[in-house]
Amino acid sequence: MRLFLNIFIITITCCTLPVQAPNGFAANNDGPVLPYPESLLEDLKSKDEAARLSAIQAIKPYREVQSIPILLAMVLEEPNSQIRLQAVGALWNRNDTRAARALEKVLVLDKDIMVRIASAGALGDVGIPSSSPIFLLNTIQSSEDSALIARCIRSLGRLRAFSASNTVSGFLSLEYPTEVRGTAAEALGLMGDDKQVDTLLETLENDPDNTVRSLAAQAVGRTGSTAPIETLIRTLLFDDSDIVRYQSAMALGLKRMTTPIYDAMIAGLRDTDKRVRFVCLKNISPRIKKDDIGAIAELLTDERKGIRELAHQVLSRRGIVMERIGDRHRLVE
Repeated sequence: MRLFLNIFIITITCCTLPVQAPNGFAANNDGPVLPYPESLLEDLKSKDEAARLSAIQAIKPYREVQSIPILLAMVLEEPNSQIRLQAVGALWNRNDTRAARALEKVLVLDKDIMVRIASAGALGDVGIPSSSPIFLLNTIQSSEDSALIARCIRSLGRLRAFSASNTVSGFLSLEYPTEVRGTAAEALGLMGDDKQVDTLLETLENDPDNTVRSLAAQAVGRTGSTAPIETLIRTLLFDDSDIVRYQSAMALGLKRMTTPIYDAMIAGLRDTDKRVRFVCLKNISPRIKKDDIGAIAELLTDERKGIRELAHQVLSRRGIVMERIGDRHRLVE
């Protein structure tokens, strides 16, 4: 009898435990449960503007999908622009392509520039590759707002809209603001279009802004072309910006290792910027030449612990004997 009761209790307990379901729901005998009070969904439809705003701010961070139909209606019909903006953000967070059509309409028709900018950004993640680039390009061509143009360009890159690469590359021209030029370089990198390498190289060498040049270097690294190696080596060795030299080293690390690249990395071990030294050492660590062991050994006294440790690892793999002194190593003479 006692055994029967124990089995009965275990069975009842197992049956009442909640089962975790996808999309932030917890399934139980009553069906799916939202990760927030369900009354917030009703508040989204409230006639009180403050209640709607409070509700949308409360549910915005979540990724559940039960609220999507209400959110879609809000971005199109809500009279308060601040609430529409929050609704766009909520749809963006849910990363669901069902939002694409509504956001395309908002991008074109909404009278609030901030709502349009947010919609342009969201389309980079929830957009439909067959239609969203058309709306983004039309917006670029009809708008004079640099923030909106930059957001549209970035989303074209995230959607890998190769057909738009010529239009995007045109925004690398110095006649456009820094924000737009940098975003254009970033977008071309996301597209990985080899046809735009020459334009990116010109930007890398000639743009006056450090950030734009660094984004151009990053973009060049993402292409499959071998043409930019000489330019990347020059910027690694001679550019006056730390971030440009760093991104040039990163880009070279994505290319097939050649003797010119290797030699540039060895020279980069003496760079004044710690990030450049670390990346150069990491890039050549699997193929150190015997003649360069001394250059690696110099990094055993580097000011940055991570560089010292990496140098120690590289030399250890080569069977180089070292002794420890405090938190550093040196070669055994």
